[in-house]
Amino acid sequence: MQKKKLWMILGLVVFVSSTMLSVLKNHTFLESVIKDPVQMGTIVPCSGFTGEELSRYVDQNNKPNKILEAGGGSGAITEKIIKKLKPSDVLDVVEIDPNLCKILRDKFNSYKNVKIHCCSITDYSSPYKYDYIISTLPFNAFKLDFVKQVRKKFEELVNTGGCLSYVEYTISAWKQYLPFIKDKDIKGVVNYLSKDRSTHSAEKRIVWLNVPPTYVYHQRM
Repeated sequence: MQKKKLWMILGLVVFVSSTMLSVLKNHTFLESVIKDPVQMGTIVPCSGFTGEELSRYVDQNNKPNKILEAGGGSGAITEKIIKKLKPSDVLDVVEIDPNLCKILRDKFNSYKNVKIHCCSITDYSSPYKYDYIISTLPFNAFKLDFVKQVRKKFEELVNTGGCLSYVEYTISAWKQYLPFIKDKDIKGVVNYLSKDRSTHSAEKRIVWLNVPPTYVYHQRM
């Protein structure tokens, strides 16, 4: 049992180390974090394990699907979604940071059914609705009014019965319980999202192999 724990700790150290090394190599992502840490919400891109969880339900039917990714970042989640795309599927990726948009276009330009949109999700419009919306937007780093705007936008864009999958970084979620945190928006956002999840059917999972560990929620809208 002790040996198993040591292997687990060693594996976690290797994972965190390799993740931080990839961040140091990804200068554009790091520059975006330094430029606007609140907008980015995390100092490292989501892990492949988080990408697998976020895209869990994408390939579960045979019909053509329309998928929206909100917060494309440097493409870590996009890569996982693309692996599940059928030729008849459409993936729209929305990213507000121009530098990250360039990375996304360079990476995925060869995919005819993938489109990159460089704008805020609140300004984004589409001629069609989506079967799946996948979001890595750091809700707990935003003001409550902006979170409400984003949620309203998601409701406008998703098909009835469609699936919304999004992250909530564990460190951000725990902030509300710290007595020295006075920011009402943090607690307001947590309460708002919690109420929203009680309204819609929500499935909660935790991805430990992410920096920081993250909750992933799947909601039927």
